[in-house]
Amino acid sequence: MGARIYGCFTLSLLLLLIPFSLSLPARPAKTASGSSSSSGQINSNSVLVALLDSHYTELAELVEKALLLQKLEAVVGTHNITMFAPKNEALERDLDPEFKRLD
Repeated sequence: MGARIYGCFTLSLLLLLIPFSLSLPARPAKTASGSSSSSGQINSNSVLVALLDSHYTELAELVEKALLLQKLEAVVGTHNITMFAPKNEALERDLDPEFKRLD
């Protein structure tokens, strides 16, 4: 009788944990060298996709001028990041012209 109650408790616990484990994000697969796979996909809500949006072209140009685009692509491929970016109108209105100057 005690084993049946113990089995019922284990089954109940398992049924409670399955939905929780399904809601967790999956970890990227590791290669033999220990690094994550290089064929990572980029979300449609990725910062790289946002940079292609016409509202953020000024920011995209600044990122490219600062030679940060490759680094940003690498980071987005392996991590989730949040970037608060001003729209073109804000950059055109408030940006110091010296900052935008191409050296």
